[in-house]
Amino acid sequence: MQTENPIADLMILKKAQRDLIAACGGLVAASQMCRVGKTTLQKYGDPAHADTHMPIDVAHELQHACGQHIAGRVLSEPAASRSDKGDFAKF
Repeated sequence: MQTENPIADLMILKKAQRDLIAACGGLVAASQMCRVGKTTLQKYGDPAHADTHMPIDVAHELQHACGQHIAGRVLSEPAASRSDKGDFAKF
């Protein structure tokens, strides 16, 4: 997952983390499905916390819990195939 714009990459990743948490039922529900609390989960999706990212084990637990591979899909797809590349209004 790398575009010519590292800020766009960060925003896409942060959005995927927020979407994954939402798919699990929100911060409180997601915090009960993994090893971190709701404050930490909130930071994973917050662009203001650019250096805070969801550990792979947490993403795995949440994806397994909700049955959707949201974070994994974003990490695995080529940047050129994403239609939301550079559209910061979505983030």
